[in-house]
Amino acid sequence: VSHLSCGIDIPKPYLVTHPGSGGSHKTWPVERFAAACGLLSTQTNVVVSSGPADDARMAEMRRLLPDAAYPDPLALDKLAHLYGCASLYIGNDSGPTHLAAATGIPTIALFGPTDPAVWGPVGKQVYIVEGDRSLPSTERLASIEIDSILELANQLISQEIH
Repeated sequence: VSHLSCGIDIPKPYLVTHPGSGGSHKTWPVERFAAACGLLSTQTNVVVSSGPADDARMAEMRRLLPDAAYPDPLALDKLAHLYGCASLYIGNDSGPTHLAAATGIPTIALFGPTDPAVWGPVGKQVYIVEGDRSLPSTERLASIEIDSILELANQLISQEIH
């Protein structure tokens, strides 16, 4: 089944990832986003959303994950619609992650230097994955392993599809 969303034809089910953030210190390595989404693409289609500040990260994502869908940056209402139709969202501590959580879809939010108890998105289907707090704040996101994201994402995808 196909769903026309925001001017792009996206076969369902699909997950959305937004690998950018308002600051580079709050971003999980783009290589890990691409690797995780590449492995998850055997179960679901992948859509990568972006904002105007994400050009360099998006170029790297396109190189590492060429088969994903890459819509142009979207207005908030269209972005909310795209997220709301997804089976899963994976993103950093960012505005788009809060928007995804607000749509009610399962949302995996990656946190490193900031405190998710203060800055984390809220919702019944929000899953915070936090870097190792014993490390300096600048090293916490890098401590999040791909396998921990894959394990959680696989559980959430199987619940959404079945």
